[in-house]
Amino acid sequence: MRVLRGLCAVFALLVFVTGCSDDAADPAPTTSTVTVSKSVAPEQSSAAPAETTTTAPTTTAPSTTPADPTAGALPASDFADGTSYSFASPSKKIECRTTSETLVCQTLDNRHTVDPSLLCGFYPGDEQGNANQFGFFDFDKPLCATIVQGNAIRSPNTLAYGQRVVFRPRPDLTIVCSAATVGIACVNPDGFGFTLSDTEFKRFRAN
Repeated sequence: MRVLRGLCAVFALLVFVTGCSDDAADPAPTTSTVTVSKSVAPEQSSAAPAETTTTAPTTTAPSTTPADPTAGALPASDFADGTSYSFASPSKKIECRTTSETLVCQTLDNRHTVDPSLLCGFYPGDEQGNANQFGFFDFDKPLCATIVQGNAIRSPNTLAYGQRVVFRPRPDLTIVCSAATVGIACVNPDGFGFTLSDTEFKRFRAN
């Protein structure tokens, strides 16, 4: 009888321990939910358009009066050379002289081939390809080109680039000569003119 009671006590103890072990087990893990909100930067307002200013184009009324070709030109007296007037280009490749009857320029070391209609005809057969003297050999005749005979022009005066000089060989005639890096130009505002470089001679009508 005592044995039976002991067995019952042991059995009851086992049941009690088993029950306690089940209660002491780790509880089920707690699940936590984290909500992440996407941060959205506030929309930037578009910049105001740059202010633009429209300026009305300025217009200048065209001049109805032709420019005076002698305005600003140096007087012939600045280029006196004995009984005549003369000047040389800054490069000294062109030298010119004027008298009461002529205005001629020379390119001694640079001989030109020109249009046959521009030859003076002073030395037929010799001028073409050898022309080195050009201009008004007679103010009452057309401009022309020929070869230098006699003394060459050696002017003590220089017509600087951008300068002009006005000659009045007689009361009814005005000639304006100007210098540029491309050469010399001489013109009678009421008639003909010419341009001359160390390689080219051209004649043109001034009006």
